[in-house]
Amino acid sequence: MFYGSGEDAFFDFSSISKNRRIKYPMLPERLANKLSNAAQVKITPKSSGELRILSADIALMSSKKHNNDATAIFINQMNTTKIGRYVSNIVYADTYEGLRTNQQALIIRRMYDEYDCDYIVLDTNGMTMPLCIAIYSVKCGRNGNAETPTRVETYV
Repeated sequence: MFYGSGEDAFFDFSSISKNRRIKYPMLPERLANKLSNAAQVKITPKSSGELRILSADIALMSSKKHNNDATAIFINQMNTTKIGRYVSNIVYADTYEGLRTNQQALIIRRMYDEYDCDYIVLDTNGMTMPLCIAIYSVKCGRNGNAETPTRVETYV
């Protein structure tokens, strides 16, 4: 049973299930190496025309007023079709709780580099600029020479 489905639901299981095509995720090296099928779940090199987008729904440490400190991060692999459209695959998702801005920036920047992403998209409410500045200032590439992301989009 698809949780939350009903006659008035915006999506139902059949409309979502037909779009689920991904066989294997792309796991960061630290996780992939722990699995017996590591070769199948490692991050693959980008194909021609492929875009990778790191998107994050940012939450900072909870307070007495707000109990919402879970940041969600997604890696979206966008492959082109023969007619020039994109097929979207969410190849990795993770959540982090109780982190400060500089810790979140470090995680986002590492994932941006590790997945060879083209864009960072942040869905934030309130603390957008400190996190953007922190992401730009973090240098964490494999050789210590990470470049500034192509683009950081923020949506409130």
